Amino acid sequence: MASTWAWGSPQVVDSSRHMRASTLSFAVVSLACCVGDRTPTNTDDPSNNPIFPGTVPIITVLPKNGCKVKLDTLRFSWDATGAALVYVGVFNAQIDVREGRIVNKAANVWAWHSGLGRGNEGNVQFSDGHSVSGGELDTTTKPTLNNREYYWAVWAWNGEGTRVTRSSAPASFTVAAVGGCPPPPPTGAVHVRGSEDASLAH
Repeated sequence: MASTWAWGSPQVVDSSRHMRASTLSFAVVSLACCVGDRTPTNTDDPSNNPIFPGTVPIITVLPKNGCKVKLDTLRFSWDATGAALVYVGVFNAQIDVREGRIVNKAANVWAWHSGLGRGNEGNVQFSDGHSVSGGELDTTTKPTLNNREYYWAVWAWNGEGTRVTRSSAPASFTVAAVGGCPPPPPTGAVHVRGSEDASLAH
C-alpha cells in the first residue's frame, strides 16, 4: 500500500495508520480523490448539491449557511456518517472542485479530520482542529480565523481510503464580533406579477 495520499490521486493507503497519527500532515489528508461510481443526483440549486458530485449527501447543521458566528463559539456539526475517514475543511474562498479534485487547495485555512483524536465525527469544536498553512496542519499554534466570510464542507472516504463516497454541499459563514443569522424568507405568500393591476380593475 502507498504510504501517503497525494493531492487528488486515487491511491490506496493504509488509512488506519495515517488517519490516527496526531501529527498527520495536510498533504497526507488528501482534499480530493477519486469519487464514488454513483450516478450524480444534483439538483438545480447548487447549494443543495454535494461538493463531490455523485457522492451520498452529508447534511450539515452548524454553522448554518450565511450566518455570522463568534470565533469562541464556532463549532461544526453534521449528520454523522459512521465513516472512519472524515474531513472538515474551512476555506477563505469558494471551494472549487473540478473533475473530482479541489483545485484551490491553498484556500483551505482550517481543518479537522477523524485521525486527530479530538471531537466526535458529526460534532467538533473549532479548537478541535488546526489552522492550515502551506498545505500543512499547524499543530504548534492555537487555530484562528479573521473576521470575514468563509466556506466549509465535510466529506468522507470509504473504509480503504481510496474514494470519497459522501460529501456535503458547501456552506458559508462569517466570523464576526456578534453572531446571528439572516431572517428566513417569507413562506406561504406568493406574489404574481401583475396581480396588483388586476385587483385595481375590479
